[in-house]
Amino acid sequence: MAGRVEAPNYGAQPGGQEGFVLAGTDHGHPVGDTLISMRTTLFAAALAITLSVNGQETSAVFDWDKLVVKKTATGERREIINRPTATMKNLESHATTLEAGLVPHAPHRHMDEEIVIVKEGTMEVTIEGKTQRGGPGSMFFIASNEMHGSKNVGAGRATYIVLRIVTEASSKH
Repeated sequence: MAGRVEAPNYGAQPGGQEGFVLAGTDHGHPVGDTLISMRTTLFAAALAITLSVNGQETSAVFDWDKLVVKKTATGERREIINRPTATMKNLESHATTLEAGLVPHAPHRHMDEEIVIVKEGTMEVTIEGKTQRGGPGSMFFIASNEMHGSKNVGAGRATYIVLRIVTEASSKH
């Protein structure tokens, strides 16, 4: 399929959760043997993901400026995708914007894994009792069943993009 694909908004997953974990980094600098970092400018304009349109596997571009912004009690939320893919039982992605000093929800755990990319601001995260911070350009991996929570500790808003990966293995628990 040539040209740009306008992907439908698949909506939020019932009971969906957000998460944020910083593994092996301190503001994007290595503190252990793990550093996962990525420029979020890739996400400022658009996020490309594989999905199925009319039964055909294809790629799509989710233009940041065209994502529907929903006001929340703590800031804003933009739904990106929430559906099965060829290799995942479900892929859920959304962007959360938190006002200064706020948390998106209480600490929690879940069987699926997450990848979180900080677009702007400074987030403080606690994973299994260890608290760290990360800013723009940081990418975090949340392992299955780890207790985690987050807070915007910057002076302004913080925005991050969540990718929740549900596989057959994680959906059985």
